[in-house]
Amino acid sequence: MNFLTGQQLVATREDWLGDTKSYVGEYRDAEIQLPVRFNISPHRGRGNLVELDYAQFGDSISYGLWRRLDDFLTDALLSWPELLVPRCRFSLLATGGWWGGAWKPEWKRLFRGEKDIKPGMDGERALAEPCLSPLGRPEPKGWRYIDHPQPACEANLHLAYVEPWHVPYIAANSPLDGFQGDVPYLVRDDARAVFFPSRVGVRRDKDGDITGLEVYYTYADENVFFTFRSVPHRGLELWSCMDYGYRHFPPDRQFWPSGRDGLEDPHTMRNRKEGFSHFAFLSYRMWRELVCTTSDAWLHWPDPGVRIEHRPSGLGARVGAHGPDVVTGYTAGLPNYNIWLQYRGS
Repeated sequence: MNFLTGQQLVATREDWLGDTKSYVGEYRDAEIQLPVRFNISPHRGRGNLVELDYAQFGDSISYGLWRRLDDFLTDALLSWPELLVPRCRFSLLATGGWWGGAWKPEWKRLFRGEKDIKPGMDGERALAEPCLSPLGRPEPKGWRYIDHPQPACEANLHLAYVEPWHVPYIAANSPLDGFQGDVPYLVRDDARAVFFPSRVGVRRDKDGDITGLEVYYTYADENVFFTFRSVPHRGLELWSCMDYGYRHFPPDRQFWPSGRDGLEDPHTMRNRKEGFSHFAFLSYRMWRELVCTTSDAWLHWPDPGVRIEHRPSGLGARVGAHGPDVVTGYTAGLPNYNIWLQYRGS
């Protein structure tokens, strides 16, 4: 049960079919009650696999209802007692959902990982503030790709800083610009949100030798903007970010980043003015939003993507590669470095 939102997943019956335990229960909140079924079984000798199929809720469900259920059920099932064993790997396979602006009954997402037991990740950090998605939430807007065949290694938004806190800021009535003409990018259909490659960095081994490149992307919408990196062969690192800024100041509390003691007021954050600054962690709410947004938007990068050259090393990287899979995020109300979300198509 989530005591702050009032959402509950109550198991009322257990059935066994071979090694598979089938749970029958009910999802409840203040507005709806729905029967729920899910299965747990051993997974290739690597912990347990939970399976949840949204076909049980109908041939097609509204976007608002899916987000209400999915935000809670995926987190609740990843926190199921049989999975929360230190160093025990777990997997959750969710079938069906909204993807690319339409209901996809065969779309699959695989959440993989293990309970994170790094020092400071349990007990010493405040639980994330949950969010309850409105049932009447409209379907997300579409995205489109704007090409640029010879991208630069660096691109930036035109922005200002709110002093004395040195908080990055773009006025809500100002356009999102500064990067057009330098790199390809994705723009939402209402032109109020963008993704673009903003920097190319190098990956080094323990001896300092370059082993590859990683592309950093900047996301901006009508409320916030920030930069995150892609991790080769894994996905988008969406929990940690840099240059976290706002379109309104002071910002609404729901857009504050996360800190060890809870959400961090931008008036009290210790921001750095040097280099690639303003390192921050997305709140649970923002992480959930960005996971859904990237899953929709990333479809529109061409495959293979445009090549960005890193001239000092002579290496190149493809824009749009390594996504929309996600590494790092939240489970059981706490950040988890060991969570990995993979998309399996439909």
